[in-house]
Amino acid sequence: LRNRTRRNRHILVMSPEPSLIEKEDESDEFGPWIASLFVPETFRGRGIARSLLEVAENHSVRLQISSVWLSASTPEMYAAAGCKTTELTKNGEQVMVKALR
Repeated sequence: LRNRTRRNRHILVMSPEPSLIEKEDESDEFGPWIASLFVPETFRGRGIARSLLEVAENHSVRLQISSVWLSASTPEMYAAAGCKTTELTKNGEQVMVKALR
């Protein structure tokens, strides 16, 4: 995804093949993880994060992965995308999981 604004000259670029990580750190019992999905505030509210999540999910399905994990500072957005909360937290953020097709 690419986007530019006249005032701020921000550019968002995403590889067509996002990478997943098996573990964010050695203490992880679950995985793979969708990590570092971030949209600058100027671009929020446009569905960009949802699109990035869908690309990561589709990539995971192609790799025959049945579920993905993530830690979320905005769990409401991920819940709306079908992610389920868990009882876990990571670095103060809610850990969520999404079963894939």
